[in-house]
Amino acid sequence: MKNFFTGLLFIMSLASFQFGCARAILQNTAEQKSVAIVLKFAGKNGVPEQLHVYSKNTFTGSVKNLKAGDVSEYSEPYRLKFFDEAGELLHVEEIQNPLKQSMESGDTDKTMERNDVVTETGYANIRFRINENVKKIKAVCYKLNGPEEIEISTINIDVQ
Repeated sequence: MKNFFTGLLFIMSLASFQFGCARAILQNTAEQKSVAIVLKFAGKNGVPEQLHVYSKNTFTGSVKNLKAGDVSEYSEPYRLKFFDEAGELLHVEEIQNPLKQSMESGDTDKTMERNDVVTETGYANIRFRINENVKKIKAVCYKLNGPEEIEISTINIDVQ
């Protein structure tokens, strides 16, 4: 009988501990602030020249990153850097040239080909966590030329 009560006490304390951990995780998640930004790129001949905010959404909660791209995967890589008001780096993301989209097409001989389609506008969807004190974000777009970053465009984004 003593073993039964000891086992019951152990199970109750374990359940209480797990409930407390779950509540702490939920509280931390509720206090996090995140931003989702869709950036619109504009340019000519497949070369981005300007950066605009197409849409933005600031929300409370955690964020799931859409992709973890590696610069070596892209034929024309661009880097986006996001800074807070104090100039502290918040987030970095590498993307493929948004004005050159890769499209697959099928031939009559049942083979697939990948072709680049050059457009005058393109979009990038970026999500990341921010500190709740951040009111404005500076976004800087760079074209990567090996290790060198060539600045293309800079914009300020209000995230209140």
